Amino acid sequence: MKVSIIVPVYNAEKYLDKCIESIVRQTEREIEIILIDDDSTDKSGNICENWALKDSRIKVFHIENLGVSNARNCGIRYASGQYIMFVDSDDWIRSDMVEILLNSIENGNSQAVFCNYITVKDDQEILCEDVLEYKNYQNEEVLEVVRNMFGGGRYYSSIWRGIYKKEVIEDNHISFRNLKFAEDLVFNLEYLLNCDKVQIMNDELYYYRVNSTSALQSLKNNVVEIQKVPKEIYGIFYKNNKVGMFEEELEREVEITIKRTFDIDNRYSLFKQNILTFSMENIIGKSCKNIIVNLFIKEKWTRLYVYLWMMKIKNYILKK
Repeated sequence: MKVSIIVPVYNAEKYLDKCIESIVRQTEREIEIILIDDDSTDKSGNICENWALKDSRIKVFHIENLGVSNARNCGIRYASGQYIMFVDSDDWIRSDMVEILLNSIENGNSQAVFCNYITVKDDQEILCEDVLEYKNYQNEEVLEVVRNMFGGGRYYSSIWRGIYKKEVIEDNHISFRNLKFAEDLVFNLEYLLNCDKVQIMNDELYYYRVNSTSALQSLKNNVVEIQKVPKEIYGIFYKNNKVGMFEEELEREVEITIKRTFDIDNRYSLFKQNILTFSMENIIGKSCKNIIVNLFIKEKWTRLYVYLWMMKIKNYILKK
């Protein structure tokens, strides 16, 4: 078996048929399709079983609802393919996506290949942003790809735009962390830090649907989950002895988290309390402490706080 395609499924009955059909119709036939039904309460589980009756390459697993990270980890354990791909259940892929990525990773002897994607919002298709040169990145150049993952999730932090070697995942004990926010970013970060050759290609092969009811959208009001991310990122850099090389990226992630904390608190009355909890509990650590101190020394924290309040006042005035 060449490629295992893992699809975590949770209450996706509206989009699931289109997603699975796009995978079944791939020009590359040597694939297995692993559908992980995360204890859906709609008809998603039945839809998965019906597809399995139509195509012997489809395997369905019904598991306890513990979140998308757990579902993907289960998919990795069940996968028998040499390579791993991930597709979200409300998205779909171009008919030749697997073939193109598979040929690229094998011919280029890479550990990962990432493609471009198309965002679909209200039936409008939006091309993704060009942020890196399309080429093979080798050895120290891979760190450039890592740095481009830190932009608020716009760059190479999404797992569904890539193909991975299962061997790299298993040899380095890489798995999705117990996160409800930015789990893709954390997984890709750990994976890429264990790579010495990664390819970026400009083919637009994946269709990403902006779904207002998705898990990501619902997390916009979950401060606790968002504040876990910087600590997880720091832990991966520390484990791989890369903290010193990525101080700016760590600092930027802290700033982004502060801004998110501010933005998602609709009343703003708990902002100071959230920030105190954030700095004292969630990101506390030897090097993380230094990052917080640096923010104060450079007055970035103060400037950011003032800027956010100015933007709030400006928006209030414009609405009036």
